[in-house]
Amino acid sequence: MIVSPWVGDGMAAARLVVPNGFPDAFSNSVIMTAAFLGAPRFDGDAAPELNYATFGSVFAHEFVHVAETHEFGADGSVQELWSAADIKAEEAAGQCVVAQANAWEPLPGVKMKGERQYGENVADYGGLRLAFEALEKRLGTDALYRVDASGTSPAQRFFYKYAQYRCTAQTDEDLRKTVESDSHAPTVFRVNAPLSNLPGFARAFSCQPGAKMARPPEQQCRVW
Repeated sequence: MIVSPWVGDGMAAARLVVPNGFPDAFSNSVIMTAAFLGAPRFDGDAAPELNYATFGSVFAHEFVHVAETHEFGADGSVQELWSAADIKAEEAAGQCVVAQANAWEPLPGVKMKGERQYGENVADYGGLRLAFEALEKRLGTDALYRVDASGTSPAQRFFYKYAQYRCTAQTDEDLRKTVESDSHAPTVFRVNAPLSNLPGFARAFSCQPGAKMARPPEQQCRVW
């Protein structure tokens, strides 16, 4: 990860200056760039829920990518890690993710591409869930949802920070290009869709049954 003596073009330089994470199936690993380890994405002095919402959710997103790439063994050799039943079960669970994307219309007449964006969407859904569950394990359920002197709970601050991290200013033209050509969904979908499937979000904000951001339990998408 160290580029010496100068930072030039290419992936090595990008690891220092571009805050991001990515999976490497051939080494069975997740790589987080050095540039990610700085505020506001990561702050060693910040409350844990803030770092779990940014660094944690992105790390878990990449972890899901590695898990989804099941055609390689631990040493990078070609090896099928899943059984036929595993593959069938993942495909069945994933149809919910595809359907939710296909049903969303970011602009009038502009439809999402659920199948094409599935890999990134399922990593968003799973990454958010895994990061939130890790935070709950660290803080404990009672402390996670308890409102403190700030008037908010750690759970609420986790979700606020997650949404703020994805906040994007985007023209309609650029939004249309994202839908047509990007493997990632538009950022508004990357926030609202995973949150609407997470029971912890509904609990944190006391969402009532039928609320737009609280999908009924039987309609909640979960693959990881």
